[in-house]
Amino acid sequence: MGFSESLGLMDEELRELAETAEKAGAIGASQAMIGRSVFAFAKEKKAPSVRDSFLDLLEAPSVIVAEIHEKSARAFIPKTLW
Repeated sequence: MGFSESLGLMDEELRELAETAEKAGAIGASQAMIGRSVFAFAKEKKAPSVRDSFLDLLEAPSVIVAEIHEKSARAFIPKTLW
């Protein structure tokens, strides 16, 4: 059980999103502590299937895919994933 679950913050809908992302290949997924949102981390090869798992449950504008840069903090949406 994760932190947000132990506090009773993660409802069934958010739990389903996190579990679906992990089943699709995410390294991990959890609820962000501010607002009703879920994030997942995945290796580049698994990112499209994790993205698609979210898109099976959510509308496209609700899903953001970003790459983590190794040298400095920056995020962008790679066109290759869409």
